[in-house]
Amino acid sequence: NAFEYRKTFVKGNTFRAVFSEGDLLPGLIIDKYENTLSMQFLTLGMDTLSELVIQAAEAVFSPVNIVLRNDSSSRTLEGLPLEKKIIKGNLDKLPVVNIGGLLFEVDPLAGQKTGFFLDQAENRVAFAGLLKSGQTGLDLFCHTGAWGIEAAKRGAFVTGVDSSDAAVLRAKANAELNNANKNCAFVKADVFDFIKMELAKGKSYDFIVLDPPAFVRSKANLKNGLRAYRDINSAVMKLAKRGAFIATSSCSYHVDRNAFIEILRGAAKDAGKTCRITETRSQAKDHPVALFVPETEYLKCVIVQIS
Repeated sequence: NAFEYRKTFVKGNTFRAVFSEGDLLPGLIIDKYENTLSMQFLTLGMDTLSELVIQAAEAVFSPVNIVLRNDSSSRTLEGLPLEKKIIKGNLDKLPVVNIGGLLFEVDPLAGQKTGFFLDQAENRVAFAGLLKSGQTGLDLFCHTGAWGIEAAKRGAFVTGVDSSDAAVLRAKANAELNNANKNCAFVKADVFDFIKMELAKGKSYDFIVLDPPAFVRSKANLKNGLRAYRDINSAVMKLAKRGAFIATSSCSYHVDRNAFIEILRGAAKDAGKTCRITETRSQAKDHPVALFVPETEYLKCVIVQIS
């Protein structure tokens, strides 16, 4: 039982309630944002059972709002239409979730994926615990600001960068929700261009978060994707001061843990940096990995220190 499993460790009312094969329910994603459910039906088999699944989710969670986020391109592989809609309640007031004592406004209908990246929740806390008050850093591909705000609440000063107007506006609002706006600045820019400009200015930072979208979405673009990961990690390492911590991630399940670490070795070599791995991490416990479905371990988060 997916919910019974989560009762052993989940605190609060925001978590991934069902993680597809990880919960023996292939093709089904359910995220719970306080009193709102955001649901995805990604396969034909699960889509056929959608009415039954929705009824079961209502019985278990008693949500006020239910949003269907059936806009993932993976649905087209099974001949399913793309759509997103509210099937119960409304989003006149967006849910504000409490994650580890921090508040975030979530848009389950218009936000990326199902509205928020819950999979990095534990990694954000672990990384922020390494930082010191007064340090300066970057949150690259910041989305709605979760990494940066976590760091800012520890006394660090953070600049978040994202190419999405909507994401930057939401990040600024989230910083205000947490009284962290004095320690946070959010910039709309292409991250690659931003890094180049910072390098040209001779800038350097005490910590950097690099959490990009998947560069490898299929085996067909594996080679180009691996190169992109190496190049951007190398550039980020050049921006890091000696002793700086970097949290770098890949959510491409075609790139396994060993391959990602090999990418980082190449990036460090290109940057002329010596690094130590402080910690290797994966997705949060509410995204369980199925032992016989290795693809369910899609997230790699490696914390390195420039030594």
